[in-house]
Amino acid sequence: AGGAGQFTLCGADADAIAGTTVFCSGEDRNVTAIPPSGYSSTVTIESITVLISGNILAGSGDVTLAPTSAVQMAIGDRESITYTLTELELNSVYAEGTLTLGSSLVTRTYLAGITHTRTGKTVIYSTGSSSYILVEPTYYAVDDYYGLNVSFGGALSLFAAEGIFLNDSVTVGGAFEADANFDSANQNSFFCMGGNDAASCTSDAFCAFGACVSKGEFRLNNLLTIASGGFDVTADVITIEDSFDPRATGALISALVNISAGGTINIGPKTARNVHIGLASGLDAYSLLTSSAGTGFELAQAEIDRISTSGKITLGNSATAGMWVRGLNYSAAEVELIATASSSSYIDLDSTGCSDACSVVSTYLLTLTSTGECLLQVPVSAPFLIAACDAGVTQTNSLSLSGSGSTLSYNVSGDILISGPVTYLGGGMTMVAGGDVNISSDLTLNGNIIAFADSDSSGDGDFNFFAGNVLSSNNHPIAITGNDMAIASPVTAGTADMTVEVSGGGLLGVNEDVGSAGVSLLNSNLRQLTANNLTLGGTVTGIRMSGVSVAELVGISGYLVLRAVGPFSNISLGAAGANNVSRLDVEADGQVRVEADLAISADDLAVRGSLVRSWNVAGISVAAGVVITASRDLLMDGGELGVDFGSANEVRAGRHLTIYSNAQVVASGALVLQADGDGDNDGTLTVVAEKTIAAARNRTNGTLLLFADRVLVRPGAFLDMDQGDLLVSASNFGFVEGERGACKQTAALNLVGYNAAFKGKFTRGSGQTFFEVVPLKLTSVRAGVSTLFSSSNANPAGASPAINTVGGTDLTFKVTVFDPSPTPDPSAFTVFAGATECEVLRTRADAAVSYAWARVGDAATERHVVDVELACSLPAGVGTKIDLVIRNGCNSASVLSNALRYRPPRIRQLTPANTSAAGGGSLTILGEGFGSVCPANAPACAGPRKDPCCRSHEVAASLAGPAAEGGGGVACAEVTWTSDSSLTCTTAPSTISRAAALVRVAGQSVEGGAVAFPDALVFYSNCKPAALGLVCPSGDCRRDCSACCKRDCQRQLQDEPLAAALRPMGAGADAYGQCAVLCVELCASAPRAAVR
Repeated sequence: AGGAGQFTLCGADADAIAGTTVFCSGEDRNVTAIPPSGYSSTVTIESITVLISGNILAGSGDVTLAPTSAVQMAIGDRESITYTLTELELNSVYAEGTLTLGSSLVTRTYLAGITHTRTGKTVIYSTGSSSYILVEPTYYAVDDYYGLNVSFGGALSLFAAEGIFLNDSVTVGGAFEADANFDSANQNSFFCMGGNDAASCTSDAFCAFGACVSKGEFRLNNLLTIASGGFDVTADVITIEDSFDPRATGALISALVNISAGGTINIGPKTARNVHIGLASGLDAYSLLTSSAGTGFELAQAEIDRISTSGKITLGNSATAGMWVRGLNYSAAEVELIATASSSSYIDLDSTGCSDACSVVSTYLLTLTSTGECLLQVPVSAPFLIAACDAGVTQTNSLSLSGSGSTLSYNVSGDILISGPVTYLGGGMTMVAGGDVNISSDLTLNGNIIAFADSDSSGDGDFNFFAGNVLSSNNHPIAITGNDMAIASPVTAGTADMTVEVSGGGLLGVNEDVGSAGVSLLNSNLRQLTANNLTLGGTVTGIRMSGVSVAELVGISGYLVLRAVGPFSNISLGAAGANNVSRLDVEADGQVRVEADLAISADDLAVRGSLVRSWNVAGISVAAGVVITASRDLLMDGGELGVDFGSANEVRAGRHLTIYSNAQVVASGALVLQADGDGDNDGTLTVVAEKTIAAARNRTNGTLLLFADRVLVRPGAFLDMDQGDLLVSASNFGFVEGERGACKQTAALNLVGYNAAFKGKFTRGSGQTFFEVVPLKLTSVRAGVSTLFSSSNANPAGASPAINTVGGTDLTFKVTVFDPSPTPDPSAFTVFAGATECEVLRTRADAAVSYAWARVGDAATERHVVDVELACSLPAGVGTKIDLVIRNGCNSASVLSNALRYRPPRIRQLTPANTSAAGGGSLTILGEGFGSVCPANAPACAGPRKDPCCRSHEVAASLAGPAAEGGGGVACAEVTWTSDSSLTCTTAPSTISRAAALVRVAGQSVEGGAVAFPDALVFYSNCKPAALGLVCPSGDCRRDCSACCKRDCQRQLQDEPLAAALRPMGAGADAYGQCAVLCVELCASAPRAAVR
């Protein structure tokens, strides 16, 4: 429509709406919006006045009714207003989208006496100069009564320039939104609402029966009910205050916000200003006409108590310059306080003027969000607390949290200052600060604790825990990070681990003062720590540790772990004094330098260096004369560039010693490597595969001494003695762990020679030499003509072939073994497929390479390295993903995982085709792959391990029903194994008409065959009495049975799925043929006369 005059949509009620004759009554006219495909409809009517008697049909689209001149607008039963929309007119608008009423030209809006049934959203704009929205009942003086309340079936949004005043009950079906200062202008002043409409006032007396109100105010003096959705209000002043009911003189109406479906609540200022909240907020709870009225946003505790929801309540927003909370108690829902107008915004839980009455209590999660600082100066009690305050958190009073399963969180850009006790037995605590974390009170938690100072790595955030307090996680992990730190009170993780890291990549001194270069954790700090494992370091330029003893780490029950992460991160041990700790694990991306004796008194030591190759130096460097000892296991890994030993070094482990990288002696003198230092015969000295230990170059006095219960030089590992000597003392030389008894050699070894033709473990030195027994090595495996494994192609083309389950398949192996004979004895080899032994049939040895060795005081003995081909016959079996294991006497085993699979079971036939649904029928399942089962009278494993009775496999069988009948099944009450190709199933009662056999054997299953249960069909049970001679109306039971069966059978077989189900029973292709066959079978034995 145009916009310069009145818009009229004629209809039967036109005259009634207009209150005069408008000459367009009669049949309702409609405005129908039909949008193009893919678009939504929009109906916009712009006019000075409007009259709607017909219908506006916008479908899923939107409708806008907008005045085009500066007029007042009435919605509902208010009379004598230029632009009026009655209830009848609004309910003539049919639109699933948004109905927008008003415009920026509306000077005032009255809302009264309307029930709008549409469930779509309604938006009301009253945003002209000095415009406000007033909701109050209409008074009809002639009849002396007030009109109806206000109700909207959907969501309602109100936008006004200078205020929104709800003086009557409002019910909203969806979310409620209100912006009481839409143009963000005219703040901090007052005007007369009604009366003389004065532009300014200081009290109601100035308004001549009007009310002096704040500009930009949202006022609720009645009940606001929200059926579904939230309550979102922005205003410069908010008032929620009881009022007197004009409909009942003297009665007080409670001002309440009642949100039925747990919607969220958001309340905050429209323009930047301070917010006062709580019992003593600095302003009177209801009277705004004080010296500070109009300049502050207040929400008193009494007003908060009038808001009822189980959803979250948020107070404050991005316009909140500062927030003072002087006493707050909210038990209905989660609470969030927000002050994010600028970097100087703050949240102050303040005690000024109210002492303990200013406590903050929340029954649910309490969240503080500020772009400035948060000050917790009063007792705070809540299940959980999250404080995200950019400029910092200062807590000077008690904090008590009662929830569980969550984490107390302070996350700030500035400092965290805690001087009040924190008690939270339901979870942990996270303190993340761009600046300092300073704690001068007890913190008692029951979860993980994270204290992260200097989170922005700017180098100005320290962690300080002052004397006289305790920080406890109750046996949960603790992580502390800072640019520097002072720990003067106990910090206890109990039985959990603790991590202390340096922020920003500084240097960590462990009992070494590194000054301004990083963090210095002195022994006095270490004595305050209690944990299982203590990890120190992180992303640092380096770690230096000296003079640390067991006494300083009395609270650490597990490992002291040093981690230097970064390509140039070194670890120095002992530069200013030897270290003696209980357990130690050292790892550096750069170099580990052991500069003084290092003793591990209680457990293991692991040293790893050069994890990131960054320069041409060894990963671990051991200074001359240094002794490294560990009570239990000791691991050394120098990374790509290995370990440099000086002269006269000793590395001794109480149990296992493992050299994981190349190692070299860089000066004259002996290097002692000792495992099993405690002499209890449980220690192995291992040089891992492909690594080399090299004696000093061009020095005749370089000696390598190896002492252990067992010495293993793994395949490809190498001992290069140059001109030095090698001496080995070992009671069990070269065999896999666990082999004992006849395989164990008890004499010490002093090996003195080798065959130069053999490519052994090491180069020849001028002194004594040795090498380890060569372990069995698997080269290839074939099953028949199919390759299962080849060392030249670890993943041969195609899947491994399925082996038949009745046995007799030959497996052929090629292996390399160490043996006293150049032609190994076949009986020395054992092969297993899973738990089943594969009988070795034959072996063939290629030419052997030999070498000589000698025990101390004995003559030389010859040993051989032989390539052997052997074959074995795989017996009967079932299953899939079966490992192959091959052994040669005392030599190490070779395992090929998931190498074999037997053929899965197959079903060829299920007989007979029909059986009774009552159960007890015997079905034979014919097929193959059902496995071998011991006879019932066979003694359990009486013979050798390859006897069939030791290869029993569980065979399971059942009957699976068709999907058309619900996919159910029938159990086999008993399954009897007959042979690899036959099973018997004794059926249980059935409720389905047909089924297939389902057989499971050792993890593989198959479904097949078919059996029918004709008597499970309904017509069988209907006609069974006649078949049994019990009910015979004609006196001829056989004839009655036949008539019943043909009638009911044909009726049921009109159902195609049922007919299809019967075809496997041998019946005809159509319903008549099927029923003829089935009914003869059912009624053949019926007596001629009824049974008496």
